[in-house]
Amino acid sequence: MRLFVGDDWAEAHHDVELMDASGRRLAKARLPEGVAGMTRLHAMVGEQLGEEAEEAEVIIGIETDRGPWVAALVAAGYTVYAVNPLQAARYRERLSVPHGLPPAAAGGRRQPASRGGQGRGPDAQDADLGTYPPYPTAAALAASALKRAGRRGDLAAKAAPIQAALRTEQLSRPEVVTALHKEVEAHFGRHPAAEIICSQPGLGAVLGARVLAEFGDDPDRYTSAKARKNHAGTSPITRASGKKKVIAARFVHNDRLIDALITQAAAAIRFSPGARAYYDRQRARDADYNTALRQVANRLVGILHGCLKTGTLYDEATAWSSHPESVAA
Repeated sequence: MRLFVGDDWAEAHHDVELMDASGRRLAKARLPEGVAGMTRLHAMVGEQLGEEAEEAEVIIGIETDRGPWVAALVAAGYTVYAVNPLQAARYRERLSVPHGLPPAAAGGRRQPASRGGQGRGPDAQDADLGTYPPYPTAAALAASALKRAGRRGDLAAKAAPIQAALRTEQLSRPEVVTALHKEVEAHFGRHPAAEIICSQPGLGAVLGARVLAEFGDDPDRYTSAKARKNHAGTSPITRASGKKKVIAARFVHNDRLIDALITQAAAAIRFSPGARAYYDRQRARDADYNTALRQVANRLVGILHGCLKTGTLYDEATAWSSHPESVAA
């Protein structure tokens, strides 16, 4: 028996629909993100499969192939496929289940619903949070975070729901991912370019290692900053026809690299005055959030290229010298 699950992932919930092999809807629900939602999904699957759960195959289509939620699905024995939303729309038009897509990870036959896939620990840690000095209490940590974010009023009261959320059971990273995280931190620093890469705003050991791996470390691979930007997919494409000029984002790119660079840019605008001012200027020109962030990423790729070519560490004033208003900000 095969059971098919469509998972529409929003920021805080999942809209799921269960279907049989003929495409007939069996059940649907909106599930919260985290352990509670995953537990409910297992229960829904178990309700449909009943005594056939041990031998049935559960195939899930979702918009991404990474993250604790996807890891929990794979750990439960589901076969998971990352499906581009545009592809999904075309599949729906043809009333067929997607074929020919690579599974997110090695799936297989699902274990009984009562046994598989629940997160076993409370720490779903981010790849590049770094190490910070410990705070005396969780309340002080939450209040400090709110203060840095510009919140006012009774911070202790506002921190309470944050503490409560953090203390609930969370989906965890697989042990192998945690082990790999530690290995990367231990060995990346030995690379000759590691110090330069980690000096860039928004890049730590793990994210920096991914950027290095995707760019490669051949010093002669990119003849110019523009060549590196084009490879990264951060530089826009300009199309001209007569008097009309259209500037568009590059849609053909290395997904892992662009994801890392956008993540870097999102962190950089918080800690680099130059990056923040550059971002604000793009927004002032009516660029939306994603477009402005891509522009920051594009600029940071050029800065990284210059640092690697000259063998120098990142310097805030030098990096934004061609944008003096950014440095002044």
